[in-house]
Amino acid sequence: MGITCHWIDNALNIQKHLLAYRCFNDPHTAQNISHLMFLILEEYGLTSKIFSISFDNASANTCSIDELIRICQPSIDGKFFHIRCTCHIFNLCVQD
Repeated sequence: MGITCHWIDNALNIQKHLLAYRCFNDPHTAQNISHLMFLILEEYGLTSKIFSISFDNASANTCSIDELIRICQPSIDGKFFHIRCTCHIFNLCVQD
């Protein structure tokens, strides 16, 4: 699992950094995904600072969103919390 952070700094420049990369050998269930994500976010003190998350469209990722919203309590009631990965969607369209 790779986690990148994107933000706009005080000079209005887009910043991005690879925050964490963890080997994920457990079954890819919603509970396991949300638990590992929570541990990483907690490690960096980010649980209350997440505006949105982008996942590919795997069903376990989609199912983990409700748990992550409960944990992170994002702004705007989580309306923009789960952003689907456009690159993944385009790739599926091209393959089809």
